[in-house]
Amino acid sequence: MKLAVNYSRELHLLLDSGQVKFDVYKCPDWQDMIETASKTKPVYVHFPLCAGDGSLRETDWTMIDQIRQATQTPFINLHLCAPKDLNPGDHPRVQQTICNAIDDVQMLVNRYGKDSVVIENMPVLSFGTDYLIPMAHTSVINQVVTETGCQFLFDIAHARLTTMNLGWDWLTYILNLPLDRLREFHITGIGPQPLDGILVDHLELDNSDWKNLSWCFDRIRSGEWSEPALVSFEYGGIGEIFRWRTETRVLLEQVPRLYALIHPG
Repeated sequence: MKLAVNYSRELHLLLDSGQVKFDVYKCPDWQDMIETASKTKPVYVHFPLCAGDGSLRETDWTMIDQIRQATQTPFINLHLCAPKDLNPGDHPRVQQTICNAIDDVQMLVNRYGKDSVVIENMPVLSFGTDYLIPMAHTSVINQVVTETGCQFLFDIAHARLTTMNLGWDWLTYILNLPLDRLREFHITGIGPQPLDGILVDHLELDNSDWKNLSWCFDRIRSGEWSEPALVSFEYGGIGEIFRWRTETRVLLEQVPRLYALIHPG
């Protein structure tokens, strides 16, 4: 397992001063950021690709391939999505969306191989994302993984948001995900956004998060779950969206603790 952390200027300064240790930067597909980050640490790229919403037809695959080759990014990631006008009660269209998502994932499996494609569980938020509800069901996630042979990217904060907002049982939900195919694991805390009180992710970890992570790593180390190649702390970043959630204090406290969890001894 390798520990990845979202690239930020604050993290870069802590690395340069020797105050934190991690294995790779996690970056979006932004060339300037990739070039800057790569000067001090290996980079892997998390692509903004979605399965099920029809957006893949607009993808520049030449650019994707160039970035992946230049950074040696091990996986092509897909977010399990749906068209934003999807009505969860429209059963025929929901079934068609699931079929479309499977076709999208299969296209990438055919292009890159089943071991190089990972699908990520997306969050159902407290409003505005009802269209994602059908794709959040563990039965659908398992269907996509089983029918395409792809691997799984488990975002624990997304799972927490989904179960909290839909009133689903957290433990039952987690235990029904395809964690025997786990290849990448995303970690952040959740909490209310300062301006409007909506629960969001990409925040610092609290005591309950650390307890959940300990439980997850017990499952990984026992062999009950597959061991992921990458464990990504998605805290911090660049730009206005991350301005209020990129604190040096948090990085200084939590990156070393995560490194010790992933690399014990």
